[in-house]
Amino acid sequence: PGTYQIIDNPLKLSRPEWDRVVAVFVQGAAWQFKGWPWEQPGELFKRIKGYYLHIEGGSAPMAIDASWNVTHLV
Repeated sequence: PGTYQIIDNPLKLSRPEWDRVVAVFVQGAAWQFKGWPWEQPGELFKRIKGYYLHIEGGSAPMAIDASWNVTHLV
């Protein structure tokens, strides 16, 4: 089994470290990706798996659309 590291400040990642990122949990706003190698969510989630957590019966923010390719978890 591999070892995973959970971080809360991706702006500190080096380019080689970005190649090892396996998942991103999103808040629902495109601004959260400012300064990332792929600032557009559609481009980011072609490369890295995205997840959005929400409560049962709730809905995702309008900004999270099909182009983001994000899995919704309840």
